[in-house]
Amino acid sequence: MYTKKLIRLLDSSSIDQGDIAGFSAQVLQILVESLYLDDASLWLKTSANQVDCVGFHASSDSALNQFTAIDSTNFDKFINQLNNSSHLVYAFNNSQHATWLGDVDVTHYRATLIPVKLQGHIHGFIMMRQKPYQATLDSPTIQFVISACFALASTIKSTQHSLFNNSPSQREIQLEQSVREHNEGLRKMLKNLEKA
Repeated sequence: MYTKKLIRLLDSSSIDQGDIAGFSAQVLQILVESLYLDDASLWLKTSANQVDCVGFHASSDSALNQFTAIDSTNFDKFINQLNNSSHLVYAFNNSQHATWLGDVDVTHYRATLIPVKLQGHIHGFIMMRQKPYQATLDSPTIQFVISACFALASTIKSTQHSLFNNSPSQREIQLEQSVREHNEGLRKMLKNLEKA
């Protein structure tokens, strides 16, 4: 069910170009429409001191992103909870007690958070919210979202390489190799998803 959508994401030129805004908009839109979510948002570290909602897509035009930033101390609580339990997913029952989320409504919504990991470090998360009466997300769905997060991490890595490497030829080689490695990993996950 998600194979074609994942292939479409993996073939996006935004990954190679390091276009985080463009690629995250594609990811969030596909998640909301495919999983019948109320909204999906991307939260990333924008400075050493805070994590901001940098992307938002909702099922209705009337829904607006009005989330306030999460400070680094509160975000560290989220990272510690994930690291202590070794989860790739932060589920509804945890998020109900997640005071670190600030003004995010997790009382009237079921929230699922998928971390965006890059080189072993969590740089943010995708938050998906749906009404509590809707069906919970199953394993293939979660695998699909995790794959999208890996692709998003590849996009962030491409951006970092282009910003920090001085040698254009070296940068191009590293980017190409990095994207190739990430895409190969995602294609393996895609095969596992198809089997599931």
